[in-house]
Formats: sequence, C-alpha cells, structure tokens
Amino acid sequence: MLKEKLKGFIELTRIEHAFMLSLAVLIGYALSNNLVLDVEHIAGLIVPFFIEMGAFALNDFLDFESDLINKRVDRPLVRGSVTKKEALGITLTSFLIAFLLSFLINAYARAVALLFALLSIAYDFKLKDLPLIGNLVIALSMGIPFVFGALIGGKISNEIIYISCAAFFIGVAREIIKSVEDMKGDLKARKSRTLPILIGKRNALVVALFFITLFIPFSLLAFFSLPFKISGLLVFLLAYLLLVKSLFLLNEPGKSRKIMLYALGLGLLAYLFQVFLPF
Repeated sequence: MLKEKLKGFIELTRIEHAFMLSLAVLIGYALSNNLVLDVEHIAGLIVPFFIEMGAFALNDFLDFESDLINKRVDRPLVRGSVTKKEALGITLTSFLIAFLLSFLINAYARAVALLFALLSIAYDFKLKDLPLIGNLVIALSMGIPFVFGALIGGKISNEIIYISCAAFFIGVAREIIKSVEDMKGDLKARKSRTLPILIGKRNALVVALFFITLFIPFSLLAFFSLPFKISGLLVFLLAYLLLVKSLFLLNEPGKSRKIMLYALGLGLLAYLFQVFLPF
C-alpha cells in the first residue's frame, strides 16, 4: 500500500521533471560563472522543483475526467492510488513551499518564479485549452529555468540565451505532441480547442516538426559554445539518437514523448558534463 502510494505521488508530481528543472537552474547558475553555493542559490534550486510539483498535481486534479476518457491508467488519480483530495493537498503544499523559499532569492529571480507559478496555474485552469497558447506557456517554463539560474548567479551570457531558446522550441514541439495524445479526452471533458483539435492530428505533428527544426541549431550553438569535453559530446550524441528515434514514433505520441523526455534528460547531462567535468 505504501509502495503504491509513493509510486502514485512520484507519478502525480512528475518528479523526474522537477529534477530536470533543478538541473537546468544549476546549468544556468554555473554558466553565469558563479559557482559559490550559499543559501540563496540552494533555495534557487528548490523553488522551481516545488513549482513544477504543484503544477503537475493541479493538472492531474483538473484533468481527472479527461484522463478517464483517454484511459490514462498511467495517471495515479485514474488508478485510484492517489485521491483527488490528496492531489489538491500536494498542490497547495508545493506552491506554499515554493512561495516561502522564493523570499530567500533575489528580487529578479523571485519575480520570475512567481510569474511562472501563476502562469502554470492559469495553464491548468484555462490556457491549456487554447490553440498553441498553452503549448507556448509550458515551453517557456522549460526555457526559463536557465535564465532563472543565471539571474541568481548574476549574469546572462550568450550560452544561456542559446540553451533557453533550444529548450523553448523543443518544449513547444513536445507539448503539441502531448495535445495530439490527449485530444479525445480534452475535447469531450474540457471542450478544449487545442491545436490538433482545430487543424487535425497530422497538421499538428507537422507544426511540432517545424519547432524541432528550430531547436536543432540552438542546441548545437549552446553545446559547442562551451569548452569541448569528450564525455559531454558522447552523451550529447546519444541524446540526439534518442531524439531521432522519437521522431520515428510520432504516430504513437505517448511513446514519442517518453523517449523525447529521455533525450532531453541526456541533453541536460551533456551540458552538465561540459560545464563541470575536466575531460
């Protein structure tokens, strides 16, 4: 019972995404040429972690009927391993922790954190039902952690701009693919007007591919603007192989998004190797 509850909590909050956001903040912080970890910088790593957890828990709480229709048994609320009351409690607790910790960071970073907490709430309630707008909001939340980390460190470099743009473009693509996956339930339960509902599954996937083509040059610029490390290059190439594999599975949106997530995780690891490892 406890094991199932813990598994449900991890799935509800998408805790792997939270760790990736914190890694993105760490990369932004390191690229600002400030590697001194104090209370402010540790708080800066934790704030987006809890914002992400709260946002995903709220998303599943509000999407319960849609997920039932889509037969999303990967969602803990649908399986019953987490109750709606527990999901709401996790949402409120996560946002409260993030809000309190935000007062330990500087005013610019705090403003960014609070803005995106509000945007994530607006997304869960309404923005996700609008064509492309909801996708752009989530994509911004993927690109902004690097800037957030740089604001804590005190300097926004060209590398930060490149990697933030890359994360934004791949984020738009991935969210459009998610909209394709969820279109049946979104239309029936939420009366959504997402991009694939308006222009069709095939056309929406073409738009996703367009954003992936924008991602490629920025990801390459970000990677090769850093000091060369063979370890980083090997992981970076593996990330690109997974990305290519995800593109061959676009007609199976769920599988494509999962593999793309692995590719993004490896991509973050490659950037970390470039920044921190000596070889």
